[in-house]
Amino acid sequence: MYLLNRYSVPLGTFQKYPDVLIYETEDNKLIIYVQDSGEILATHIISTDKGKLIQNRSHQRDKSKGIKELIEVISEHFTNKEQATMYLNELRNKYPRYIRDQLSLIKKCTEIGSLEVIDEALALCLERQLFSANDFQDVVSLFKRQRLVNSVIASDQQFDSDYNDIAELTLAKTEANQRPLEDYFTIMESAK
Repeated sequence: MYLLNRYSVPLGTFQKYPDVLIYETEDNKLIIYVQDSGEILATHIISTDKGKLIQNRSHQRDKSKGIKELIEVISEHFTNKEQATMYLNELRNKYPRYIRDQLSLIKKCTEIGSLEVIDEALALCLERQLFSANDFQDVVSLFKRQRLVNSVIASDQQFDSDYNDIAELTLAKTEANQRPLEDYFTIMESAK
């Protein structure tokens, strides 16, 4: 029955252990283990579906580095490494069970945001005590949107300035038609 689906193993173990054994338990579980050492790589409930990938979310996480190393690597993306390390350690204290997820989200933010944006986001999160990767991501998104709006406004202002300069030059070169003064006298006398 389990051969109708694919079952995940933790990230990095597929190449490390090309030969594994599979054992089906009486309580409908599939155990994937290393042939030589007997180390259990994964345990899944056998699915009755066909053609599915049965995956444990923890198998997607990179566990090749420890939390301390991840914090060091991510803090390198900030100008103030000490502040970043302090922030990331606070996340570790607040979310010990989900720290890899928290760090993963912060790392994604550092990859999509400019250095200036992530530094500003870090400063604001520390100032307002926003100790959550989701909060950090929201602040990064806010600053990116603000920069986009400001660049559009600056572009519009530059366009307006250029337009005004052209209009002034055009008006400066324009000469008004002048009538002889007698024409006005004639118009006023005929109006009487």
